[in-house]
Amino acid sequence: MKKKKIIIFWIILLVGVSHNSISTNASIYQSEPLQVVTSTTLLKDLVSNIGGIQVTLNSILVEGNEDPHTYEPTASEIDALINADIFFC
Repeated sequence: MKKKKIIIFWIILLVGVSHNSISTNASIYQSEPLQVVTSTTLLKDLVSNIGGIQVTLNSILVEGNEDPHTYEPTASEIDALINADIFFC
């Protein structure tokens, strides 16, 4: 239970730092959503619940039943990672 709280704290902290570092004059709500890529659908759901409409999400392991040890990303997934503002793995 304590480990989950620590992980959630770091996720919230990272999203907040990333959001605030986009622009020094940024308002609370930015005009364009933050581009976020997650490694799993579980993290995608978590970030979606925290970020709401302020984030645009992509998940590399889309179905949730892929083996992350043998998975090879596609060119479009690599492009999404390159253009992402933040990546949660």
